[in-house]
Amino acid sequence: MEVFTNIYFNDKFSDLQRSSVTIGNFDGCHLGHQNLIKTAIEFSRSSDTPLRPLAITFAPTAEQYFNQQPTRHNLFSPNQKTQALSELGLDTLIYEAFDEKFSHVTHQEFLDKLLINKLDTKALAIGYDFKFGYHRLGDFKFLLESCKHKDIQLRQLDPVMLGDEIISSSKIRSYLLDGEIDLANKMLGRPYMILGTVEKGDQLGRTMNFPTANLNKLDQLVPGHGVYCGWTYIENDADDNQSILKIPKDIYPTIMNIGIRPTVNNNQQLTRCEAHILDEDFGGSLYGKKLRVYFHSRIRSEEKFPDIATLKNAIAKDINVARKRLNIKSL
Repeated sequence: MEVFTNIYFNDKFSDLQRSSVTIGNFDGCHLGHQNLIKTAIEFSRSSDTPLRPLAITFAPTAEQYFNQQPTRHNLFSPNQKTQALSELGLDTLIYEAFDEKFSHVTHQEFLDKLLINKLDTKALAIGYDFKFGYHRLGDFKFLLESCKHKDIQLRQLDPVMLGDEIISSSKIRSYLLDGEIDLANKMLGRPYMILGTVEKGDQLGRTMNFPTANLNKLDQLVPGHGVYCGWTYIENDADDNQSILKIPKDIYPTIMNIGIRPTVNNNQQLTRCEAHILDEDFGGSLYGKKLRVYFHSRIRSEEKFPDIATLKNAIAKDINVARKRLNIKSL
């Protein structure tokens, strides 16, 4: 997949030819996003002359720019988003930086300069709530009239629902922060995953015969405090193009703790993400390794126990619950 950045203000950019375009933040590439991308690809294949299926996305997003939100609130890192969109079948991805200058681009300018002149858009797929341009004045009514005059196919998709709720990235973030992993996973169409690098901790878990991998350098949203079960994949040098949307084969059943470890930690501001692999045959050092942790479900909230012995008993119960949920043999 070809990836271009900040082409709107780049007068040296070589214009593309005959594109089928969809636009969005695509954070997490949930089922609603997948429907948009599928539609853009269907447009590209149904045309008399094949079109280039293409997505426009933003980094940072408009919401992050106006609300000053950090990237760690994202469901995807930029690399994960790029890989996921490639897996879904797009040929080209445009990243536009939403900054002060871009925020003043009008809806008419966005249509004329980017969609028509630079991308040669022949088909356009948008979401049910899509608005764009300065003060968000560009809407479906505007596009409907403009696309008719420019002979551009246009389709506005209905929202994708889970029960009576509209699937959205913001809703998934809310579920993850509340520990509602099952609902978040259903909206994503797969288990939620975070990627982090293992750093050396205080090794307290090892002294309790419960060694954990402490994840650092997390550039995406971490679920709310609690104990979880799921799977771990250890990345290697050949994983640059490893699937984001599918779980790899070589995974280890895992129990995770996210929180401040109130029983043993006096620093109430330090949130940790620790993973303990449940495979009895697993061995070797993980320091410096990149781990993908996939979330299956939340076991319980984080608690402060009166002593280490009570904590160890709780962990043993958590492991048994995790083994049952992940369908692996008990100790």
